[in-house]
Amino acid sequence: MLIISKYKDYYDSVVASTGIDKTVVFNRIPNKVIDIPKEIIKHFKGEYLFSNNKPKIKQNKKYINYNWFIVGFCGKTYLGFKFYINESSFDIIYDFEEAREYLIEFDKWNKKQNAVEKFKNIAFGFESHKFNIKFRCPYFIYKPSFSFYVDQKRIKEEELFEINPILKYYEFFKVKDTYQTFQEIQSFISGVLGNKEKEIITISDKYKIEQFGFDNIWSFRNQNPSKRKQK
Repeated sequence: MLIISKYKDYYDSVVASTGIDKTVVFNRIPNKVIDIPKEIIKHFKGEYLFSNNKPKIKQNKKYINYNWFIVGFCGKTYLGFKFYINESSFDIIYDFEEAREYLIEFDKWNKKQNAVEKFKNIAFGFESHKFNIKFRCPYFIYKPSFSFYVDQKRIKEEELFEINPILKYYEFFKVKDTYQTFQEIQSFISGVLGNKEKEIITISDKYKIEQFGFDNIWSFRNQNPSKRKQK
């Protein structure tokens, strides 16, 4: 797979051992979708435990607060939790059973109401493949808005839906190693999305995208006609 990108990610090293297959091109441009699809917002709407409306939490011995996110990777949904140690450091956990222990510690009342298990079913019931295909991307991330105070200092994260984010920032290597990640992306692009590196993809106004250095999701060639020599 040929990766075209300004940015480095944790699985890029695989190219050195497998070589470059130029028939499969991944134009890896991170894009923040300004208008988050309503289907995503609707799917997670009303999850009291996992929103800014959750009751005031009691800090446990290790973490002071948490937020969640999903990675829609090659048609599958992966649920992650970001547990804050303090205002500037955190742990990312993808193992739900490990995360459950801390979630219940934070919100004791949820153990009785089974909110943690309910959210697990809702999160893993999210159909990521629809958005992989809609936005022609092998992976994306969604996380809700979130804020809390530490010693009167506000910690805030904006709601985010991003196509082709840098996976190492979300420690996705805890889920899939370098080789697995590279191979699955390559297979998804060639087998599901189709290799369309020459195609110009236009996104409707409904899904405006904030670009990072490029004007299109997929690469394209300059179509200006060449000048003919005059006799």
